[in-house]
Amino acid sequence: PSPRNPLAIPSSVVPASADIYVVPITSHHIDNNNFCHKDKYGYIDLGNIRIKSNFYSCDKKSGEPYTSEDLKSIPGGYKLLAQPKLLFSVNFQDRRQVEDLLNVGQTKSVKFQITEDGVCHAMAGWFTLHLDQHQQLSTAPQEKSCWQQAIFPVLSPPTQTKVYKNASEVTATFKIHKHVQFETFESRLLPSSSHAVDGNGCDSRWKEDLQEIELPPSTLRYLNCPKIEQIYQWLAYYASRDVACQNILDLTGDIPLLCTQFAKTSPTSKFTLKVDTSKDRDKVRCLLDFLTAVAKQNGLPIGNFSCITDDLSDSGNGSSEEQFNLCLVNPVSSSGRLDQTVLLGLQQTLSCLVPNSGLVLPHKLQLWAQLIQSDQLCEWTHLRSNQPVDGFRIADQLNILAVTHQQE
Repeated sequence: PSPRNPLAIPSSVVPASADIYVVPITSHHIDNNNFCHKDKYGYIDLGNIRIKSNFYSCDKKSGEPYTSEDLKSIPGGYKLLAQPKLLFSVNFQDRRQVEDLLNVGQTKSVKFQITEDGVCHAMAGWFTLHLDQHQQLSTAPQEKSCWQQAIFPVLSPPTQTKVYKNASEVTATFKIHKHVQFETFESRLLPSSSHAVDGNGCDSRWKEDLQEIELPPSTLRYLNCPKIEQIYQWLAYYASRDVACQNILDLTGDIPLLCTQFAKTSPTSKFTLKVDTSKDRDKVRCLLDFLTAVAKQNGLPIGNFSCITDDLSDSGNGSSEEQFNLCLVNPVSSSGRLDQTVLLGLQQTLSCLVPNSGLVLPHKLQLWAQLIQSDQLCEWTHLRSNQPVDGFRIADQLNILAVTHQQE
């Protein structure tokens, strides 16, 4: 109520306010999403190449300057390197404050006294919602909520992110403007520290002026998977031994990890890579940067690699008439779904192979099914009871919208 409108009904915003907390963490899983520390990948030498994530530099269509993880179930676990600190609070009932955060924004810096040894791989963030004066809801990792935590990868070189218990201080700066955006990370040793700072005990490649390339986090997970590395190395060895590999076509559109293995086991092979410049130029740039760096490091003739941008049936440069000994395809997408475009195009792909001897790899796809029981999957996909919503009968209607596929 107000003098201008005395009959107005008192109202309030729910939630009334929110507190946002951040903390530096270490996690092998997050590190694998953002760096590759390997000296070799199968037969390929990576020792003098710095490989890191392009998470902040790529053209992000989602508009979100962070990713998310469920820290309480993250593979390999995680460790807090300091005590969580309040980044900022917002009162949703204060219209001026909300409009200021949306239209103008503010920059906040938070200092942390390190309480555990480790390498800071990310800043983790979560919030506490104050529903009213008494009730609150927290998304902290120790709470049993359905929310994941925000993850802001720290992509500074490991020489700058290694920290020591009671001897290091970390300062993280964030820009709060519509989103919460991670700006800078700085770590310093306290004056009383006796730790050496020369290289900070990290891989020597980060202390030297070496070539650096950036790859998508999804590619880095692939690159850091020992099982895939083992399969690619095994495949390159036996295919080069038992199959003619003079001309290889790669239709996957991914970083040519397998092709570079073939380039070592079969040095005279010629490679044709399919790239799609119309959809994702960042991905194509990463592919070419990786190929150029690996070829230089391993003495591979870059002239043995060529690219096509059109479908084989539409290519006007003669590529569709060229015949290949091997064709690499990716029939299953990263989400676990069958790639309909690849499957429908197999007939055209087969027509490009050398008759009677050409191979498509993988040459066989098997689908396996297994009946399972999982309370967690059930909770993710269905409203199992009307009790959590005060008995209102909405489960039947909500479950009509339940998704039928979960990638986990």
